[in-house]
Parts: sequence; structure tokens; C-alpha cells
Amino acid sequence: MAKFGKQLGPSHFAPRRLPKALKRRLKRRQAIEPIIGHMKSDHRMDRNFLSGKVGDAINAILAACGFNMAKLFRAAALLARLSLLGYLFEVKPRGEQSLDQALVAA
Repeated sequence: MAKFGKQLGPSHFAPRRLPKALKRRLKRRQAIEPIIGHMKSDHRMDRNFLSGKVGDAINAILAACGFNMAKLFRAAALLARLSLLGYLFEVKPRGEQSLDQALVAA
């Protein structure tokens, strides 16, 4: 049987009001997709060389791993900077000598 006219997709039959659970899932997806897009463009993952659904899943997992590794590296760099600043600008109670001053006095 031939179809005539405009073909309607599933979006044409969707209700106007979405359930709360579906709204939450859509908001979460909208928050995650830009992150994956940036990771793919920033780390040469523009083209997916892995075929099929498994390849798509592996590509998404690799993008997430890259994002998490970048977060870990940023946190480690911040920790290193803070520890260096703590070493350089040592805070000590009043009247207490630093280790350098104690060695010179001894």
C-alpha cells in the first residue's frame, strides 16, 4: 500500500506535557552532549573510525575517559601549585622560628 503526503514521525504524536522523569533525563542529556562534543573536537575524535553500535559506545566511553583524565590533571596541577605556595609562604605561629632560622641559630 503506497503512502501519500507527509510522513509523520514519532515527534508528531508526542504529548505536549512530558513526565517529570523524562524531563530530568532530557536535561541531563542536554548537559552532557556539549561536553562530549568539546572533548571530541579538542582531542582529535572528530571522526569515528569504529563501526556499528559498539564503535559508537566505545567512542563515547573514550570521550568520557579523556574528560575525566583532563579533570584529574587539572586537580593535580592545582594541588601541586597550592603545596608549592604553602612551602614558599610558610605560615607559622608567632614567636616560632622556621627550620632555616633554627639551623642558623644552632
